[in-house]
Amino acid sequence: AKSQVRVFDTRETKQAAEEYTAHNGHVKGATFLANNNFFVSVGDDQHLKMWDRRMNKELRVVRMSQTINGMQLKEDVVTISHGSTVALYDITTFELLRSHTLPCIVNSASLHCDKQHYVCGGDDFKVYK
Repeated sequence: AKSQVRVFDTRETKQAAEEYTAHNGHVKGATFLANNNFFVSVGDDQHLKMWDRRMNKELRVVRMSQTINGMQLKEDVVTISHGSTVALYDITTFELLRSHTLPCIVNSASLHCDKQHYVCGGDDFKVYK
């Protein structure tokens, strides 16, 4: 079933200000980009999507090879943990910058401010840096 991403006004939480039919299955995460006119979302359908709020439509899509477990945005780089992989994408072009495969399922990952390091945690109870 299709799931939705909803944008709410923090002053009025009873009804969504905007709704987007976003993913097949559950939405795993959504975050605004810096200028507030765009946001990205990830879902059970293994897709990273960029949305334009002004045009109320999907702009870009990238399909991951495995189930997405998490997403984090740091300036112009989005970090995706999917399966046993950490992938870094340029948010303006959706170009894959780097990808690393680890020996376990990766549940979350976060890029450092210097964009040269990331930290992630997986099913083996280790933290990788």
